[in-house]
Amino acid sequence: MVKYFDCPIQDEKEDKLNFEPFAKKIAEGILKYNQNQTLILSIEGEWGSGKSSLMNLIENEIIEENKDKIEIMHFSPWLLTNINQVIKLFF
Repeated sequence: MVKYFDCPIQDEKEDKLNFEPFAKKIAEGILKYNQNQTLILSIEGEWGSGKSSLMNLIENEIIEENKDKIEIMHFSPWLLTNINQVIKLFF
């Protein structure tokens, strides 16, 4: 399989930037969050800095311990042009 530089990693075996310890801490914080308010996280960085790779590692950590308890939904609104489209597709 050919691996391109702009393809995010899928698991910790490919983690050359050592994101795994950070991903574990974030996943732990998400799983321990028990407030009544919504939890919003933002992962920011330049193109190619590893945002999607980090998200994949966090997701792996969350799913690993909670396969039967948690469902993860992916939603990418980048190609939508207005808020009505976002609302319609999200809900």
